[in-house]
Amino acid sequence: MRAESVERSAADFLARSEGSRASAMSGLQSTPLDDLGSVDIAAKRSLERLAREPGLVVSEWILYTLRAEHVEFWQGDKDPKHTRVRYESGGDGWTKQLLWP
Repeated sequence: MRAESVERSAADFLARSEGSRASAMSGLQSTPLDDLGSVDIAAKRSLERLAREPGLVVSEWILYTLRAEHVEFWQGDKDPKHTRVRYESGGDGWTKQLLWP
């Protein structure tokens, strides 16, 4: 994983919906929340600020990228017929392999 440039991070932030940007502006993601009303107040303030400053990018926003070498997906089934698939990156793209669940 690597952090991207300030310019790419800013472009990523600005490409998001207004609601997503307003939510990110609170800077409180994953911290304890006492009541949902606090979210409403913070969102209102952030949306008002975005209306005044549409090109605003919060400095805390960092775009990270990663390069996967392989990825597995598992899909459960109510019967014991789960499905697991592995995709592996290679020189010619991705290959797909069915795995035991």
